[in-house]
Amino acid sequence: MWRYMVLALLFASHWAKAQDISVVKKLSFGTIAIIDQNSAGTVTIEPNVRPQTSSNILFVEFGHAAEILLTDFPHNRQISVQSTIYNDWFGYWNLGASDAFQLTELYHEKAIYTDSVGSGEFKVGGQLRFAGNGKSLSDGVQTLNVEITLSY
Repeated sequence: MWRYMVLALLFASHWAKAQDISVVKKLSFGTIAIIDQNSAGTVTIEPNVRPQTSSNILFVEFGHAAEILLTDFPHNRQISVQSTIYNDWFGYWNLGASDAFQLTELYHEKAIYTDSVGSGEFKVGGQLRFAGNGKSLSDGVQTLNVEITLSY
């Protein structure tokens, strides 16, 4: 009896595949120039749409949506996609003002479908808001983590 259980466990572990989620490209709001630090503005990156800014912000270099690749998921399955922004204010003090930029929204499909081999992909965009609080800023890079939940 034990012999069959061990064989069954060995075969099950050999057949089971781990699901893999790869970030092919990270969400980037690009390199921006703020014209007036006293006026609020936004940078919007939507999947499959040209990046946009409000009149107070100019692109020096365009940003792009994140690209997420799923592999080894159940075949031909609908997967729902949800996102959460926990700490929406960027808090890097090296830029002079930790309350100047806020991630206000993430844009992505609500559901995706895997193909016949269990692969799927989707893009994630977002909206970045500049507070326009008049604080002087330094050049630099800011990062923020978000949570993407996939369920099926």
